[in-house]
Amino acid sequence: MHVPRLYQFLAPLLRPAALPYSQIMRLRRHLFERGTLTSFTPSVPCVSVGNIGWGGSGKTPITGWLLEWAEQAGLRAVVLSRGYGGAPGPTPLLVTPHTSPKQAGDEPLLLAKTHPSAHIVVFPRRAQAAAFAEETLKPDLFILDDGMQHLAVQRHADLVLLRPQDLTHQWNAVIPAGSWREGAGALHRAAAFLIKLEPEEAPAWQQVVEEKLRPFGKPVFSFSLQSSTVAPLLAGQGQAPSLPGGLTQYALVTGVGEPGQVYAAAQHLTGVAPHSHRIFADHHAFTKADLHALAALHMPLLCTPKDAVKLAPLVQALAQAQPHILRDMPVWVMQPQVTFGPHWLGQCPFATWWQNWWQAHKHHTAPL
Repeated sequence: MHVPRLYQFLAPLLRPAALPYSQIMRLRRHLFERGTLTSFTPSVPCVSVGNIGWGGSGKTPITGWLLEWAEQAGLRAVVLSRGYGGAPGPTPLLVTPHTSPKQAGDEPLLLAKTHPSAHIVVFPRRAQAAAFAEETLKPDLFILDDGMQHLAVQRHADLVLLRPQDLTHQWNAVIPAGSWREGAGALHRAAAFLIKLEPEEAPAWQQVVEEKLRPFGKPVFSFSLQSSTVAPLLAGQGQAPSLPGGLTQYALVTGVGEPGQVYAAAQHLTGVAPHSHRIFADHHAFTKADLHALAALHMPLLCTPKDAVKLAPLVQALAQAQPHILRDMPVWVMQPQVTFGPHWLGQCPFATWWQNWWQAHKHHTAPL
C-alpha cells in the first residue's frame, strides 16, 4: 500500500498518539519562546524557510530564490542547514561546489553549486553554525533551511511552506496520525505562507485557502517549479536536446519527497511520459550498483538537480572506466525555476512583499 494512503487509512487509530506529541512540541516551542531553553540571537535579519510537515514542499527552490535576490541586492547571505544525509564533521562546514555530497548533504551542495557567491554552512547544531558564520563570514542575512521547528536560532520571520494536502486531509494531522510536526497553533508564527501549486490549479484552491489560512492574518502566495530546459550532467556528453520533444524515450530518476510531481513536470517538459520511472527514497545516496542498474536500461536518463549532485561523481567515474557510457546513457538534468502565481490575503506579489519586508527589517536586530 502507498505510504500516504496507509497513513490515511490508519489515521483514526493513530490520532490518540498524536495528541501527546503535539503537546510536547507546543511545550518545547513555549520553553524556547520564554527563554527557558537557550537560543542564539543573530545580529542580522534571519528568516526561516520551513514547513509544518515532512515531504517535498519546495524549501530548497525558495531558499535558492532568496539567495538569488540577495546576490542581486549585493548582500552577503548565509544559509544554515543541518545537511540532512551529510556528515560535516565535528565543526561547522562551509560548503563549496566541490564538497562531497557525503559531507554536505544533497540540498546544501546543490545550493552551493547553483549560488557560488552565497555561503552555505552545514552543521547539526545550527546555533553553533550561526556563531561561526557571524565571526568568519560577516553576513547581512541568515536563511534557516528547514528551520520552522529548529528553535535554537531565533528568527525575524518564518516563511511557512505548505502542500495542497496540508489544507485538506493532512490539516492538523500530527505525527504519527499524519505528516505534521506540530499542531496548527504553530502557524500563528508565520510571516507568510507559500503553497506549491501549478498555475492552472491555483484558482480552484482560493476557497480552501481562505477558509484555512485567513484566521492567521498573513499573506498567502502560490508558486510552482517550471522547467523549460535541460542541461547535461557532465561536460562533454553532447549538446542538450532541443525541447520539447528532444527526449522521446528516457528513464526518469528521482530521489525526492514528491516523485509524482517530478513525473508530471518531466512529461510536461518533454511532451512524452518517461519510458521508466526509477523511484528512490528522498535523499537517497546513490551507489555504483544503482548506476549499473540504470545503465542497463540503455536509454538517456533525466533527473532533478538534487539527484544530479550525487549522481555526477558516479557517472564521471563510470565514464572514465567505460568511455562509451555517455553515448549509451547520457544524463540530463531538469532546470526548474521558481514561478510565483496567484496570491491571497495580501495586496502584492511575493517579490514585492519580500522587498518591503526587507526594507522594514534590515536594520532590526530583535527577532520574533
